[in-house]
Amino acid sequence: MAVTEKKKVTKDEKTKKVKELVKTPKDVQVKETGKNKKTISRKEAEKKNQKAVKKAQKDNFFAGVKTEFSKVVWPTKKDMGKLSVAVLVLLAFFAGYFLLIDIIMAALKAVL
Repeated sequence: MAVTEKKKVTKDEKTKKVKELVKTPKDVQVKETGKNKKTISRKEAEKKNQKAVKKAQKDNFFAGVKTEFSKVVWPTKKDMGKLSVAVLVLLAFFAGYFLLIDIIMAALKAVL
């Protein structure tokens, strides 16, 4: 089996792509149905361009999320067991501590 390598897109290439999309042409030729060509307004061209920029930014975001998730070191089952026990012990300790404080405060309130 041959291992295929994925082409990694650098951050510079991504930002270059977004910068290219940000440029707005003065007039864009669009083919309509039939033989006629229609020139769209600058405002329409900017609107189309903004959609393309947003799509490129969204793609960059999700690519970044995927990269960061690949860097995560997930705990093992043994580590999760230890951490769960530690949380339960601390929970019991603080529950007892606040119960003791509550009993002392109730006793002081009854005396005074």
